[in-house]
Amino acid sequence: MAAKDALVSLGFTALESEIYACLVREGSMSGYRVAQTIGKPAANSYKALEALLRKGAVVQDDVKKKSYAPIAPETLLTRLNKEFEKNRTSALKAFKDATVPASLSKLVPVGTLDQAVTYASHLLSTAEKTVVLIASKAVMDAFGALPNIPNLLAMTNGDSSEDPRVIEIPSEAFDQDTLELVVDHCSAVFFTANQGFVIENHPLGATMHQAVVCQIGLYQVDRKLEEDASRKQLARLIENLP
Repeated sequence: MAAKDALVSLGFTALESEIYACLVREGSMSGYRVAQTIGKPAANSYKALEALLRKGAVVQDDVKKKSYAPIAPETLLTRLNKEFEKNRTSALKAFKDATVPASLSKLVPVGTLDQAVTYASHLLSTAEKTVVLIASKAVMDAFGALPNIPNLLAMTNGDSSEDPRVIEIPSEAFDQDTLELVVDHCSAVFFTANQGFVIENHPLGATMHQAVVCQIGLYQVDRKLEEDASRKQLARLIENLP
């Protein structure tokens, strides 16, 4: 890199950088002399010198106000570096203040069943209040291969066979590998037909919870109707949906 271009990458114009390099090389001189030395129009050179004064790269001679002298390169670059770090810190803070942290709310696309099950197992391990789950056999088999997940599902399902939070659905009910999981009304994994998504701590979680509950309810009601259940039994089933 040539000296005349050294300040361009630091926010100076090409003319400002060239004039500064000229002053470092030649020493203090008038604006007119600077223009002659670098072969630029005097008016443009004076404007660039005024900009260099504002940026603290040059100073004017105390006696001869029309003469300009450069700040030592080491001094200038050290100050520019400090200003950059200060501005960088301020900019980072501004962006953090303007953005919802990823840990609070995020939506992630999912392209494979393994990814979906991995996310689901993580969400299951964080459950504190509620879990609603619909899963095809392939998904349940994948869960069964993960450490501790079968125990979590057993705890979630409770002791009662009537507990609607986890329900076994016949394999023929699924045309594709399917996973619909919502945890604590705020985090969820949806996957089917080789595509899906994950949300964590997102307002959509409450709506998705209700959607899964409705599907579970329909499966439960359909099963009870096949068993010729009474209206009272159906009402009790619906009331117990989470």
